[in-house]
Amino acid sequence: MLIGDSIHRLTLESAQGLPPDRARERALELGRRFVEAEEKVFDEYSESTDFTVLTCGEVQAGERYAEFHSKLRAFFDEDEAFRSSVESFGHAYHRKRADGIGEAEWEKRIRMSNDYFLEEFAIFACLKEQGLPVMVYPGSFSTLSEIAKGEHPGAPKQLRDLVVVSLHLKGR
Repeated sequence: MLIGDSIHRLTLESAQGLPPDRARERALELGRRFVEAEEKVFDEYSESTDFTVLTCGEVQAGERYAEFHSKLRAFFDEDEAFRSSVESFGHAYHRKRADGIGEAEWEKRIRMSNDYFLEEFAIFACLKEQGLPVMVYPGSFSTLSEIAKGEHPGAPKQLRDLVVVSLHLKGR
């Protein structure tokens, strides 16, 4: 189970206006609290399921993360189709939360969403390289699915080879 602690800082910065250092501190705290709260669930199913909990912060501290992130950043800057796909996902996400914000704030949020997705993709590439070939994602992420389907051939091979499973959960 991947806990999106360190990358959640970008959401806290853009959606709540927290300064970067406070957003990072809060994101890491939320990640720790989530893991602590879910330990009971992990224990309950430990006989039938082998859970490994990994945080995005741990992956980002690895030596390959910076390389993947740099490649993805360059690909984003150079490839219009990839950039457009990433940006359109950010637009869709923020459109639901854009009431009353100005153009400058809108653009800032989109840039931060782009940063979030590129960091997340670099993390996924690291995990694939470490032998985790399947990514189960809550909801759907069109860009990630496009990469896995071969629509962005300049993306890192680790992402192109990833198996992406999108969960569509229905409330009851």
